[in-house]
Amino acid sequence: MKVLASFLSPFAGGNVEKIWGGERAFIELIKPLRALTSIHVIERKPSVLKLFFGESSGWVFEINAKSRIEWLIKAIVLVFRLNRKGASGYDVIYCYNHSLVNLMFACLASKRVKRAFVVTVHHIEKYQTVGLRKGFKIARSLYGYNVKDAFSVVFSWRIIKILLKQADAITVPSKATATDLLSLGFSQERIFVVSNGITHEEPESRPQSMLSKDLDGIYIGRLTPNKGIFDVLLVWKSVVEKIPGAQLAIVGDDVPQAVQSFIDQNRLGKNVIFFRHLSRSELSEALYRSKLLVLPTHTEGFCFTVGKALLHHVPAVVYDIPALHEVYGFSSYVKLIREGDVRSMSEEIVNLLSNDGLSAFSRGIEGSRLKLLRKYSWHKTANDLYRILFSVAHGFPLKQN
Repeated sequence: MKVLASFLSPFAGGNVEKIWGGERAFIELIKPLRALTSIHVIERKPSVLKLFFGESSGWVFEINAKSRIEWLIKAIVLVFRLNRKGASGYDVIYCYNHSLVNLMFACLASKRVKRAFVVTVHHIEKYQTVGLRKGFKIARSLYGYNVKDAFSVVFSWRIIKILLKQADAITVPSKATATDLLSLGFSQERIFVVSNGITHEEPESRPQSMLSKDLDGIYIGRLTPNKGIFDVLLVWKSVVEKIPGAQLAIVGDDVPQAVQSFIDQNRLGKNVIFFRHLSRSELSEALYRSKLLVLPTHTEGFCFTVGKALLHHVPAVVYDIPALHEVYGFSSYVKLIREGDVRSMSEEIVNLLSNDGLSAFSRGIEGSRLKLLRKYSWHKTANDLYRILFSVAHGFPLKQN
């Protein structure tokens, strides 16, 4: 079976350290998936996949484009040329996420080569689950967009939803995301839960200093309101009132002015350290130095970050949102706090950091870590996705797991 996939990352821009969950999932998935099928990927130059797999990756079509629209046009032209030369022979089109340009490409390409297409929806944003007016209000508040950007994402979602309903199958990493889609009127017969895998990455070296646990907490994620950046700062403000020297590391994007201003106004400068973009090895080092992962995120479909923390023997304190409850609820080393309850989260952290509470909490985490590795395997993910792609490509009835 031959698969054509689109991989236009909205964040990376050729920078490996800037890729997040959806992109990381596709990269990890490609490894076992290529062993099962022949897959070609259309990407934007500079290619993130080539940075991972090497410049000799002939299965990556790298398109030089200054904008997403230019990429879309050139990608469709490439498909036209392949089809005209009879060189394509693709059985199915795969779209790794449901961003507008990737979806537009998948729809147009599938019509051109007369093949079905499959798309992965990693998570549904809160503004996408309500009406236009309320959605605009949520986008303006929780997501920190200005008026122009808020209108853009809310309007784009209307188009994305139309395109999604043309997909022959939609895969999601959790039942929580499936439930969101069902509430939006999508057909249950076309939605399939394909859990992500989790990979453990060791740092290149493990100096003794990494074992000192000099970071009381660590936050890993985009520095946006929907991912909980202001929640974690509010939480840490309360923690510092009880433990003045508590140190929080923030790993993510360049620091937005609004975030820096919040830190300055609340006099948290001495208690917050920014690591910005870290390599895989550097991130592992930072985790080994951390006592707790603090992640009050509002939006997740699976969340690799919690799994990564557990694999580094770091317990997590997170908001109790559906996806995190579903994926990590089995582990007693993930404390689930009611969403938005900043006070309870800060009290839980203070309790864990005081009176040796963390040692008692962390005892036995190795068993949870091993269970996590058994539960979420990229080989299983690749096999499940292959089954769906194969069924769609050959017109076989799709069966739920």
